[in-house]
Amino acid sequence: MPITLENPGGNTPQGVTDGLSNTILVAERYQISTSGIREFLLGHVVGDSNDRRRMADTMLKGLGFSAVTPDAAIGLLLPAVQAAREAARRSKQKLSSVGALQFFSAGPVADPADRIALAAVFVKTEQTRQITFIQDL
Repeated sequence: MPITLENPGGNTPQGVTDGLSNTILVAERYQISTSGIREFLLGHVVGDSNDRRRMADTMLKGLGFSAVTPDAAIGLLLPAVQAAREAARRSKQKLSSVGALQFFSAGPVADPADRIALAAVFVKTEQTRQITFIQDL
């Protein structure tokens, strides 16, 4: 069941509202809670560590990487960090290496600008995966 996001401040991250319903359906498919995806897409800190891990794994797959264990060495995450930063750049967002590393390590992302950029990349990677899936049918 799709949900609608209400953001009283009216500052929903640019690029996040496009395809929002599809992204929420994808989140439900990956067992990300409604509150977790709402927090994430609105640029807030995601409180639930399980949601953060599932979101990181989902984006890793969307960027063409396999999921990593929570205690993975930083070196294993660097290619994904670089790919996420490049995807953010293509979406006209700025994403720091630290923010991407925090995200892929399933930790809370401290910088609000990084959270907004990650939400935009998440939406974009899911839209791309859906298009690829439809083309493969």
